[in-house]
Amino acid sequence: MHPPPAAESVAIERTAASQKDAGARRPLAFLFLALALGALWFVCCRHLSEEWRFNEQYSYGWFVPFFVAYLFWLRWEDRPSPEVRAHKSEIRKWVAVLLMVCAAVILLPLRVFEVASSDYRPLSWLHAFAVVTITLSIIYLIGGGSRLRHFAFPVLFFLTAVPWVTAIEAPVIEGLMRSVAAIAAEVLAMFGIPAQAEGNLMRLPSGLVGVNEACSGVRSLQTSIMIGLLFGELKRLSLWQRIFLVVAGVGIALFANFLRVLFLVSMASRAHDVSVVNKWHDLAGYGILVLVFIGTMWLAGWIGRGARSREQGVSSKQDHVTTDH
Repeated sequence: MHPPPAAESVAIERTAASQKDAGARRPLAFLFLALALGALWFVCCRHLSEEWRFNEQYSYGWFVPFFVAYLFWLRWEDRPSPEVRAHKSEIRKWVAVLLMVCAAVILLPLRVFEVASSDYRPLSWLHAFAVVTITLSIIYLIGGGSRLRHFAFPVLFFLTAVPWVTAIEAPVIEGLMRSVAAIAAEVLAMFGIPAQAEGNLMRLPSGLVGVNEACSGVRSLQTSIMIGLLFGELKRLSLWQRIFLVVAGVGIALFANFLRVLFLVSMASRAHDVSVVNKWHDLAGYGILVLVFIGTMWLAGWIGRGARSREQGVSSKQDHVTTDH
């Protein structure tokens, strides 16, 4: 039996009204979600800004949040369609919810410990991972695995602004300082400049020149990793191409800082006054960052052009084969 016309019209009106209410509530839900995520990211950036402000090695961190927003916007322009709910695995959905809840629970006591010891870097990493986990879990719950894979890189890119743990950073700094000092002393001796490496110090007839963190390449090393990942994403390079770009950027940074040490020590030796190093130190450092930026950008463009030419060559061969058949 069919329902009477009056009952059918009432059912249609109720369905339309419910759809209208759902459509009206959806923008409010997205607004609330955006505000909540914005608050999480703001608190995380505010905590990390202390290191960005006082540690010159991580001063580039001020730009990373803006890069994250820009990369996310670029990904948003060609975002895939959200997966149908029926295609989402229930187990994966509950795993995403569990990860999000655990990360949120961790953030509550974490803020107390951060206030007590704001310079303890493992807490910064735990905070950043918690915010990233919450963000990626929400993306998966809204759009499924396809959108999670699509937006994962811009979110994870934020981790480049988190200071390295001291247990990792200290050996790298010490090793680079000693290596740069030893190699520079040998090269300077070849050019007739008397220099002797003593750990991270270089002894000249006019005094001692210290190879500090900046001259060792650590500052530009961390910046070059961020720049390589940034340009790899802008050019949408493959995984191995991005790895090559990051390694090449690190190589440019280390070689440029080696040249920087040679320049500063040679200037001190020529002037017979080690205080001359302070005059040229910062200027040479900014020049290194510009060189790393331009060199990495050129490499990214070169790799991108090579990849496009190979793709065009493959497509032209396929078209030629199709035409012959």
